[in-house]
Parts: sequence; structure tokens; C-alpha cells
Amino acid sequence: MFFHNRQAVNRFYLDAPDVVQRVMNRFAALTGRHRQLFEDDGAPDAERVIVVMGSGAATVRATVARLGTATTVGVLTVKLFRPFSVADFVAALPPTVRAATAWDRKSHAGDGQDGVG
Repeated sequence: MFFHNRQAVNRFYLDAPDVVQRVMNRFAALTGRHRQLFEDDGAPDAERVIVVMGSGAATVRATVARLGTATTVGVLTVKLFRPFSVADFVAALPPTVRAATAWDRKSHAGDGQDGVG
């Protein structure tokens, strides 16, 4: 019974990215602040893209901006991780991309790895 009920909610889970984007569009209409499930920054002709989410995104965007035209690196910021929309992710990538890397900012606080805890 559990698995039957779990399967019944899949269509709602799979519809979530579209629902979230529609809400983001309504928010933009009200405030003028546009948001996407995946936001592309950096070089529009980027061959390499850094995929990042959370608080580390601002640092990566600032670093790529500081590099300026010295490099053609893009930054793709993930705004909705779950459920992950592969179609929206691919659509957000510049067509010139040949390689991507995903960065994750992990906190080690309290695990003994950083001398704390």
C-alpha cells in the first residue's frame, strides 16, 4: 500500500518545476525581479560552465566577473534542486558549452575536519 500511494504522488512531484517557474514568473510580474530555475551568468559563449547553488554562488559569480574577458567561463546557478528538471538545466546551458563542473560548498563544522568540535 505504501508504494502504491507513493507512486500516486509522482505526477505532482514531476509537475513541481513548472509550478515553481510559474510562481517565479508571477513574482517577476509583481516586483520586476526575474528568477529562473537555473540562472546563467558569465560569458554567453562559454565553453566551460560552473554549476553551483546556495551561498557559494555569489562568490563564483564575482570571481568569474572579475576574470572578465580573460576567460570564457559561465556560471549556472541552481535555484530549484529537487525535483531537478533536466530539461530546464539543459535549456539554460549556453549552446557553446563543452564541459561543466558542479561545485558544492560543504560545511565541516563540528566534524573534526576543521579543528572545531
